[in-house]
Amino acid sequence: MKIIEVKLKDNGYKIYIEKNIFEKIAIYLKENHENKKIVIITDKNLEKLYVKALNKTIQDKNFKTKIISIEPGERSKSIDTLKKLYEDFTNFNLTRGDLILTFGGGVVGDLGGFAASTYLRGVPYIQIPTSLFSSSR
Repeated sequence: MKIIEVKLKDNGYKIYIEKNIFEKIAIYLKENHENKKIVIITDKNLEKLYVKALNKTIQDKNFKTKIISIEPGERSKSIDTLKKLYEDFTNFNLTRGDLILTFGGGVVGDLGGFAASTYLRGVPYIQIPTSLFSSSR
């Protein structure tokens, strides 16, 4: 696994680069976010291909999860989609102590990051980019 540390003035974060990372993600979540609910935001294409397996791996570590799938493409970057995310967060009883995980490209990352930063004045989130372009933004 390759780890890149990004150091900022007041804080920083790590970027993990790895193939077949689902089990390692679940272990990381268990070690760092135990007893939290997790919302996974993705698009409908990625849900079919990968996210159900990721979700099962996370649930196997005793997390309560909810998958929220949006339509792929730029049209999903809308107030209507954001409103639906907020409604789903509320129905799942998401709190500021829980976690949002985004799994996807730029649309999922942008929308999920904005939703995480604005819901309840900010919910922690982890972004799992699935393309080189989305990982560079």
